[in-house]
Amino acid sequence: MAHLKEDPGGGRGRTPATPRDDSSSSHSSSSQEEVRPRRENRPPRQPVDDLWDMKIDTSAFEGNLNPDLFIEWMQALERFFEIKEYCDEKAFKLAVLKIKKYASLWYENIKKQRVREGKPRIRTWSKLKKLMTKLFCQTITNVTSILERNL
Repeated sequence: MAHLKEDPGGGRGRTPATPRDDSSSSHSSSSQEEVRPRRENRPPRQPVDDLWDMKIDTSAFEGNLNPDLFIEWMQALERFFEIKEYCDEKAFKLAVLKIKKYASLWYENIKKQRVREGKPRIRTWSKLKKLMTKLFCQTITNVTSILERNL
């Protein structure tokens, strides 16, 4: 718990005071005395990551049936995740935010279906990518093969 002491410069504000060990102090205390943190108690500085604040605009995927658009979107996300060194779970959270329209409806339905079937929630990019690839790439393949059979 931080201790608070009155501001000696007029009493307007309150500032946190660091508790002091009086047994090691050999000089008299003064109300004007400042207590400063020791530099050796500070953690070492972390190396600067040049990419942590870099903004990369990742486009949304709307769920159209063009497999090329889906693959392009997926590869762009994969590059982003690799550059940012996202774990599978964090990558999943961002990917879910980047699906819109039909893809978003599909995702909401898949979540409900998995609950009904007693399956675990989707929590990783790997699992989401597998399910999306199955739908958005295989669907167009099935439609194409049906059309070819009817011609």
